Amino acid sequence: MRPSELVQAYFDRLNAEDWDGLAELFHPEAELEAPGFPRTKGRDQVSAYFRSALSIYPEHFDDPVRVIVAGDTVTVNIHYEGRLAGGQRLSFDAVDVFDLRDGLIYAETSWYDSFEVRRELLRARAREAGHDGDRARLRLALADVRGRAHALGGRWTNGGVADALCVPAVLIDVEGVLTAERAAREPAGWALLVRGADAIAEGALAGRLAGGCSGELDGGRVAPWAVGLALAGIDAGAGVLVSSPGGDGAANAVFIV
Repeated sequence: MRPSELVQAYFDRLNAEDWDGLAELFHPEAELEAPGFPRTKGRDQVSAYFRSALSIYPEHFDDPVRVIVAGDTVTVNIHYEGRLAGGQRLSFDAVDVFDLRDGLIYAETSWYDSFEVRRELLRARAREAGHDGDRARLRLALADVRGRAHALGGRWTNGGVADALCVPAVLIDVEGVLTAERAAREPAGWALLVRGADAIAEGALAGRLAGGCSGELDGGRVAPWAVGLALAGIDAGAGVLVSSPGGDGAANAVFIV
């Protein structure tokens, strides 16, 4: 096949999920580089990568909107459209460069905005109901929080809790109504652990992550707290682990979602 025909066959088989046929187009020593993933080596491993990456999309289509051939190198502008199992749609643009050898694809390198693609994937999943949707909504809500990660006390360490998000938090005691003015006294970007409030004024938690808790924060231990979340449509119950190493009410919080 000519280079343009080989690359077109690649897209035809990729879109048709013909994984065995796709593997046949790659050189036995083929390599694939894609943003956010380790380099993949070997014909069968490359085919397995695509099978795995596209498995979350019942519908997907890579459209090679522009193809430029320069000897044994083919550069392709791609527009991707996909649909998740929940019906949410995702689209983005990419550039792939194919290096050919012996009439087969020897190397494929992909470029796209992996950060934005992951953000779009989160936005799509955030429209789902249930646990997965709650987790995606919380991740989106915290996506723009900036600051240094805090290690947890006790037996917990950063990364030691599966599916956890770590943000700094502060415990505040409130008598009566938690007002916007009271909430505004606390550091921006910190979660609020609210204790003793009879009610929360409308708008008091705008742009904040907050939860109710009971009991005392002990500076020498990690204690579990039952909380409700109030941000980005999350209104109930994930678990929280907090510790207050200095005993001053400031805490590190891990939200289990």
